[in-house]
Amino acid sequence: MAIQHAHGLVLTVLTAVAALAVLGAPPILLLLLPPMAACVMLAAVLRDSAT
Repeated sequence: MAIQHAHGLVLTVLTAVAALAVLGAPPILLLLLPPMAACVMLAAVLRDSAT
């Protein structure tokens, strides 16, 4: 089920990174956000496949 919503999650992450860049967030935050979001998406996919 989570795979069907992956494109929406990726778009949300990219929008969040762009918004933080416009607001002047430190570069380290912009580098850490996508990998953390990827871990969350992977966990959601694995949790759905386990049930």
